[in-house]
Amino acid sequence: MKILFRYFDTANRQTTSRVFAAEDSGVSDGNLRARLKHTPADGNGDTRVELKVEARDAAPRVTYGFEWTFNDWSHGTYTLMPAGLYAGNRFESVKIPYSPRYPADCVEPAMPLILSDVPRLEREPGRPSHVQMLAGDLAWPAFAWWDPRSDEAFLVHGPARTNRGETLWEVEEPGGHDSLTLRVTVPGVRSRRYEHMRVDAPSHDRPGTIQPGECDTLALIVARWTCADLEEFHSGVFARWHSLLDTASIPALCPFSRVYETIAEKYNRWNWHSDWKLYLTVTDENDNYPYQTGWCGGGIAAYALLAAEEPLTRARASENIDTVCREAAAPCGLLFGKRARDGWAPDFHGQEQHPHTVRWTLARRQGDALFYLAKAIFRDEQSRGAMLPDDHPWRTTLRTLATALCRVWRECGQWGHFMDNLDGHVCAGGTCSGAIIPAGLVLAHETEGATEWLECAWQGAEAFLRDWTRRGLTAGGPGDALGNIDSESAAGLVESYVWLWQSTGEEKWIGAAADAARQLATWVMPYAYPFPADSEFGRLGMVSTGTVFANTQNKHSAPGLCTHSGESLLRLFRATGDRRILDLLCVIARTLPQYMSRADRPIHDPGGNPLPPGWINERVNTSDWDNNLGGIFHGSCWCEVSALLTWMELPGVYACPASGILVALDHVEARWSGGNRSRIALRNPTPFPAKVRLLVEDDAARERPLPAAWCANAPLVEIGPAETTEVKTE
Repeated sequence: MKILFRYFDTANRQTTSRVFAAEDSGVSDGNLRARLKHTPADGNGDTRVELKVEARDAAPRVTYGFEWTFNDWSHGTYTLMPAGLYAGNRFESVKIPYSPRYPADCVEPAMPLILSDVPRLEREPGRPSHVQMLAGDLAWPAFAWWDPRSDEAFLVHGPARTNRGETLWEVEEPGGHDSLTLRVTVPGVRSRRYEHMRVDAPSHDRPGTIQPGECDTLALIVARWTCADLEEFHSGVFARWHSLLDTASIPALCPFSRVYETIAEKYNRWNWHSDWKLYLTVTDENDNYPYQTGWCGGGIAAYALLAAEEPLTRARASENIDTVCREAAAPCGLLFGKRARDGWAPDFHGQEQHPHTVRWTLARRQGDALFYLAKAIFRDEQSRGAMLPDDHPWRTTLRTLATALCRVWRECGQWGHFMDNLDGHVCAGGTCSGAIIPAGLVLAHETEGATEWLECAWQGAEAFLRDWTRRGLTAGGPGDALGNIDSESAAGLVESYVWLWQSTGEEKWIGAAADAARQLATWVMPYAYPFPADSEFGRLGMVSTGTVFANTQNKHSAPGLCTHSGESLLRLFRATGDRRILDLLCVIARTLPQYMSRADRPIHDPGGNPLPPGWINERVNTSDWDNNLGGIFHGSCWCEVSALLTWMELPGVYACPASGILVALDHVEARWSGGNRSRIALRNPTPFPAKVRLLVEDDAARERPLPAAWCANAPLVEIGPAETTEVKTE
């Protein structure tokens, strides 16, 4: 580790770069004095390094920080920057505008992983690489690597900002040299920046000036450990992520139940199409994708709205599922990817600028459709206390879709990224887009008892575990990001591994699910990014903690998992007892309500137009990738479905008296009351009435898997605004 100064002229061009040995006695460079301090960090045996820089006389235009050079560097070393680099992003790439489609000449079932033009290290050994990302480009400011030759791991993480500006995280590999240099400097000055599908956009960053007598501090946490594989590596990274987690920073604004009711009202007002009998996935039926199967909420929203108290909403949700089951089947047994103005069709129907894609459907769509259709059946049967008839359209569609997906697996040995929506063959491979398909097949097996579906789920999950989870990356969940590394597939794999464990009892799937969950956590922001005070998020005091980056292409975080509640994390916590998994779920769920626009707290777009009540926009812009830092666009997004699922599928309060675990996921406060933790005091600090779902269990109950639709009959506690009530735990 060394101390680095970079000097700039008045035109903000770098003029010199000076590096000094990092000695505790400090160094001087002209008018600058730097002092270094090493102290043990809390937990994990890590080290805190603190650099203080002060100016004596003039005010130089300078950035400063740390530099590491790792010699004997291997091109095969796994490199990670959370939500930025996975395995260095060392894959093929193409320069292509949004929304990207694979070029026709590279499409085949056996195609490699192909990225769009995103920050990445060079794929070919010996070629120079250079990646620069500000802290806000990452889920958390960190850089880590694992060398399989030595089993050595390294991680450094630090603040998003100092009082001098935002930190810059820079990685460079000189061509032809077996070394890598890491620099962490402040204020961040990029030579170029990533701007919406291009890595060579001009940088507008400016160096800082340190006035005479001023002092600034940059402190980082440095960790080194040994680990035998990537699973152990991600375990170490997860421990450091969890050490930063600040759930308490998320304000209690609006209970989950109120969020659910507001969004349900919004769906009835803005999304219901009375002629099609569908809840559209957008608010404009003239959109290219008025209704999408899976992914952005189509069908998933209908399942979530089955839990509504209002009869009209439940009836419409059921009618929506009826419509899909009666009308949306493609000739091969898959479901059509969208409902357009001229009827049901594959995903890219009507977009003839990419003729080779017009029959494609995203594999993830089919998995979402199967998974949530099975859940809808469980929910309906649990609520009514009666089985659906064998010839019911929901059941017949479930069987047809499960059979079709198993046929694709048998014939193609994969589900690929995109399938032909008409004949059911894989068109484009190279990703794990179908990550959630095994979970859907397991639930279909649970409803119908078809053992061949369970066997297919097991085989598919084995391939995903071997080819993706154990490689430390996932890709293909989104339909608009080529093969860029993503969090959505990681979330799908958690679902699949957990449900395979619940169905088979094989412990290997719990280990796989835990590994996938730790990888998922690298996409989740554990801290509150400091939004500019004059931005919309700065004005509203928005807290980014718990928001989730979707992929390495669309460089923003978002409220919620796309498009799930994260219930599998609850099941995983119960299976492992790892409290950190519950904390991960809690922070994802608890952050969601603050991003919903309300009549009493509207969220405005850059033009000053408020989002209507119940709308949630997907943008949590902590970077300048779309030149809207701390702002949104005027749009309703899939995050609303994640919010619906959060109230429907998760406990607002989880309690295990025997272990002393008491966690409020909802916007309420919970504390033990009474001897032997016999009661829980619940306080509602918000101005809205709350209906809080409870899950109270002992250690023995926690060892038993939860039923698929356990929430349908879980107890609800009603708490008025600013009121406190107590409930028994026995």
